[in-house]
Amino acid sequence: MLTIDGGPVHIEDLVKVARHREGVMVGPSVHATMAASRAAVERLDAEGVVAYGVTTGFGALADRAIEPADRVALQRAVVVSHAAGMGERLDDEVVRGMLLLRARTLAAGYSGAGAALVDGLAALLQAGVVPWVPEHGSLGASGDLAPLAHAGSVLIGEGWAVGDAGERVPASDALASHGLAPVAIGPKEGLALINGTDATAATLALAVHDIEALLRAADCACAMSVEALNATTRAFDEAVIALRPSPGQAASAANLRALLRESPLVAAHRVSHHAVQDAYSLRCAPQVHGAARDVVGFCRTTVERELASVVDNPVILDMEVVSAGNFHAQALAYAADLLASVCADVAAISERRVDRLLDPARSRGLPAFLSPDPGLNSGLMIAQYTAAALVAALRTAATPLAVQSASTSAGQEDHVSMSFEAAQRTRRSVTQLRAVLAVELLCVAQALELRAPLRPAPATQRRRRRRAAAVSAGARPVRAPRGAERTCHSWQTEAPLRCLMNNLDPDVAENPNDLVVYGGTGRAARSWECFDAIVASLRALHDDETLLVQSGKPVGVARTHELAPRVLIANSLLVPRWATWEEFWRLESMGLTMYGQMTAGSWIYIGTQGILQGTYETFSAVARARFGGSLRGRLVVTAGLGGMGGAQPLAVTMNDGVALCMEVDPARIARRMQTGYVDTVAESLDDAVRRCDLARERGEALSVAVRANAADALPALLESGLGVDVLTDQTSAHDPLNGYVPAGLGTDEAAALRHQDPGAYTARSRESMARHCAAMVAYQARGAEVFDYGNSLREQARLGGFANAFAYPGFVPAYIRPQFCEGRGPFRWVALSGDRQDIARTDQVLLELFPDNEPLHRWLHLAEARVHFQGLPARICWLGAGERHLAGLRFNDLVRSGEVAAPIVIGRDHLDSGSVASPYRETEAMRDGSDAIADWPVLNALLNCASGATWVAVHHGGGVGMGLSIHAGAQVCVDGTELSAQRCELMLTNDPASGVMRHADAGYEEARTAARDHDVRIPMIDTRA
Repeated sequence: MLTIDGGPVHIEDLVKVARHREGVMVGPSVHATMAASRAAVERLDAEGVVAYGVTTGFGALADRAIEPADRVALQRAVVVSHAAGMGERLDDEVVRGMLLLRARTLAAGYSGAGAALVDGLAALLQAGVVPWVPEHGSLGASGDLAPLAHAGSVLIGEGWAVGDAGERVPASDALASHGLAPVAIGPKEGLALINGTDATAATLALAVHDIEALLRAADCACAMSVEALNATTRAFDEAVIALRPSPGQAASAANLRALLRESPLVAAHRVSHHAVQDAYSLRCAPQVHGAARDVVGFCRTTVERELASVVDNPVILDMEVVSAGNFHAQALAYAADLLASVCADVAAISERRVDRLLDPARSRGLPAFLSPDPGLNSGLMIAQYTAAALVAALRTAATPLAVQSASTSAGQEDHVSMSFEAAQRTRRSVTQLRAVLAVELLCVAQALELRAPLRPAPATQRRRRRRAAAVSAGARPVRAPRGAERTCHSWQTEAPLRCLMNNLDPDVAENPNDLVVYGGTGRAARSWECFDAIVASLRALHDDETLLVQSGKPVGVARTHELAPRVLIANSLLVPRWATWEEFWRLESMGLTMYGQMTAGSWIYIGTQGILQGTYETFSAVARARFGGSLRGRLVVTAGLGGMGGAQPLAVTMNDGVALCMEVDPARIARRMQTGYVDTVAESLDDAVRRCDLARERGEALSVAVRANAADALPALLESGLGVDVLTDQTSAHDPLNGYVPAGLGTDEAAALRHQDPGAYTARSRESMARHCAAMVAYQARGAEVFDYGNSLREQARLGGFANAFAYPGFVPAYIRPQFCEGRGPFRWVALSGDRQDIARTDQVLLELFPDNEPLHRWLHLAEARVHFQGLPARICWLGAGERHLAGLRFNDLVRSGEVAAPIVIGRDHLDSGSVASPYRETEAMRDGSDAIADWPVLNALLNCASGATWVAVHHGGGVGMGLSIHAGAQVCVDGTELSAQRCELMLTNDPASGVMRHADAGYEEARTAARDHDVRIPMIDTRA
């Protein structure tokens, strides 16, 4: 959560808010800070003093006095009249960056604007309302007038905003749909909304951030090319690099040395007749990449300075209006031109390495164009053409724009910077540089394959495929189609397509650019290339065919039959002896597998609501078992607000409790604030404790998030003597490398260590988890209700050296197993129409179907009031054997009758009664000792295939990690047809029945009773009624 207080904003802050949609809040002192200059403006207006922009016109019309009765209209008119841009709309992240910077400038208190403008801009950011801003119209002096006018128009209820599907919608409608009202503006406030360099500064801040990442990628690509071309590393030696004291050169050379350390390929030709001098594109890479680093460093300083500046005009100083020129963006224009040159030259040297890789005369033994069969196959010949064409475009774009001034506004504005056009051009150059580097990574990946059996260095091996995916042009925003019009042959194939896309919706996924849906590593597809292939396959798939997906990669289409599943998925399955994180990471680095978590790789994640209902049920069970049925007046302490843990604060408050939630990543805290899952954010751990204690004393439900690492904070709370009633954890402890963040590291520092030394990172994670878990055990000894929430914290803590990690139980044996015995578990559905009214209708149907199910009624009413939809509207509740098929058949009737706008997908989490074997979570402490028996989830998947599920998945690892669980999921699309009804009745009867079978077989009498009640036949157990 970023606080807007008028102080400096840093590039990383802007990226988090603009790109990653971190939340914002207006600082407590802002209203007071702005009051003095606002009072000065109101005084000038009342007295009729000649003051530019207050009592006069603008620009060349500054000599025109404005009558008092017209001054409010003047401010509205300047916003609307200046909203005269043209062209394609700016990307959402640029517009969000503009809004943030305009709010920051106004909050500094020199613009004479009222605090309502800052509050309004912050509200737009929080609600996700994005103004529709055309790309052309700014000259970079007087600031970015046209772009800011288009953005400001939305604040006052004029102009256009971006709709949910990317369409243009009236601003008034966009505001109303988010419960916002237009802001009324007074003297000078229209001018204050539009005068400044915010569009240029936001664009360049994003560009600097991205170019810095691409320079790291360029070093990586170069290191791989050094290996593939049998080049020498002597030119990178520290001693020779130090002869030129260039910081950028030293950094690039150090990167190359680290990447190439212990390279078998380099070692194989260290002594050879050719390893004397390499071509400049290899030998001089530290000098070129390093110079680029130095220039980008200068540009970073320039942009950071702008992000700390007041760029309005006029400003209020000593209660007087002062006209000046801080809106002039010449410094930013120079920086934009320099960055464009960097993009062009780094791309040029990369393309030269590509050319060398493809030329058999210079590649030192590689085949022509890297084709295993040159002549018959042209290999990567045309990839180099693409790179060369992009370099030509980049060189053209490096022509300076900062010197292209023009005289405007009748000569009043007779020198302008053209900064925004330069910044936008640079942004396009960043995209083109990314594409050129992707070509080099593609070519060098092929070249390294051809050098086998010699292998690359461990560091380049790990990064080879990850870099290609991260740098490639494949990443893009994904949103599922809406409405009743299909893009596939039938709804049985349209359904998995929309759910796959919904998993990657920016409003749903944790890190959609990397295809990560939740849990730090849970992906929907192995790569963007695989994603595209899956989408194409689904769109071509017929109703007698089945698509096979192996760890996020489509590997086959088989002819089957109409009742067969349309998609079968297997994710991260390894032979048990090899089922370790280390082996998985090795195979993942080779591009052979991916981690599917549970609903990420099986395409049925619905946002935080998906885990919310199960978390709600768990805390309800805790309340019933320990606190008389309610958590009122009770403090629940936990950590982790990611894709799974983010449900905890709302689940606690829905049970009337107080939640103190620790999270290391501010972006996750912001997302939970935006979706209403967290009530408030504390400034510190002490502040969080104070707020929670007050709410506990008053008996109020409250959730408080605080940025803290549980491995540090929980021992501190223990030492402070804080009384805790319930303690659990939902950090991504299952993955000690890519999930958990060790104590003492920020998120950026953690990312750097993870990149540089994965082994050291994993060790530090486990050491931190040992301290974290030890504090939980200590709280248990003090009488707190402590339970493991299935994220493998106990096991990782044990590996970190804490022998007593399993002193407290898992949540399933402690609270949930009686429900599993009845086949009861998570039942979720998705409205493929995208119409939230479809969910409202299905909610009503369930209330009618199960009139005596009081917990269900309570949940549905709470969910309607408090749960925000993410992506396609969806709902979840817990239903059991004998209930699910009734709901499914009724939903099918709704589709057939047209009571809902489009078909519905019914699915579930893999955390269900019969679909998982997980000895540290769902099957912990089974009565017959069958915790590790993995036949059951496989049988569940096979049964669902035989029962007509639309798609079925079997996964390994889930939320606990490699080697620790096998689990399955199944979905059915109800499309209103008779065949759909048959699928629905069979699958939704047999799926929960397998859970009853599993628990009856394990000796639970409650399950045997359920089997008799629901006619579940079990050959060796008498289940006759």
